[in-house]
Amino acid sequence: MPSAPPTSEPTGIVPQTMNRIDAFIRPCIRSGVIAWRKLTWLML
Repeated sequence: MPSAPPTSEPTGIVPQTMNRIDAFIRPCIRSGVIAWRKLTWLML
């Protein structure tokens, strides 16, 4: 993995938090898209 550029924040905390947020949001978006597709398919 390429090392991140130096920032004012302590390294390790920010990428971890971003990974957690990403891991939490992605399944929500996926299930939301599936539900939306099912709804539109039923409407047609």
